[in-house]
Amino acid sequence: AHLYFSDADLQHYDTNLKLYPPLRTEADRDAFRHAVVSGTIDCIASHHMPHEYDSKTCEFEFAQPGMLALETAYGVTGAALQGALTPERWVQLVAINPRTIFGLAVPSITAGNPAVVTLFDPSATYTFTREMIRSRSANTPFVGKTLTGKVYGIINQQHILI
Repeated sequence: AHLYFSDADLQHYDTNLKLYPPLRTEADRDAFRHAVVSGTIDCIASHHMPHEYDSKTCEFEFAQPGMLALETAYGVTGAALQGALTPERWVQLVAINPRTIFGLAVPSITAGNPAVVTLFDPSATYTFTREMIRSRSANTPFVGKTLTGKVYGIINQQHILI
């Protein structure tokens, strides 16, 4: 969300945009974008913090910070960076580098072992709708936004999730 929005988007006090850390200026957002593309930033986290309805349907001052983000992370990054990342670089930023930093094993596809695979199209553009939300929460400012890069499904533990 910090690659997509800035504090200029807060003029309507949409509580879905109350985040921690808070949104910064357009110059800061653009600096984040540049840092991701240049490699200065080596990880991207979705900061998925969904909330129940009452935590977001109140005055901005009293709203809880956070939004659901797992379902939109790929499309939001693609829209914000407008094709500046290859799919391989995106996987590096969200999957490989965080595991390396935290000393976790990096998964691989090997014969005889179950694979965990995400099926996606990096060039697909779509409008994110409320019906696409799979979370029990619905607090996201991305409903109605055009995103770039669509996840079609996940294969995990021999189950296909669409």
